[in-house]
Amino acid sequence: MIIRLLRSGYTEAQVVQGIIGLSKSDHHIKNGYVHIYYVVRTTNQLDLMIHKAEEHGITEERCQKRLDEFIKKET
Repeated sequence: MIIRLLRSGYTEAQVVQGIIGLSKSDHHIKNGYVHIYYVVRTTNQLDLMIHKAEEHGITEERCQKRLDEFIKKET
């Protein structure tokens, strides 16, 4: 599912942003919908989670920066 999103034009940072958005969603947390599936199952769901992250100040740029730092640290 993640590969499909990347191939359709989403960035790795946007996927990360969506995952963070899931962690900020009271509805998903309260109802136990905490699997990555609830982020990547559709483009609409990813868009919703990205929006939720942005509501909490988590930008794509911030996620990209953290990814870059992580990759640099691991290599």
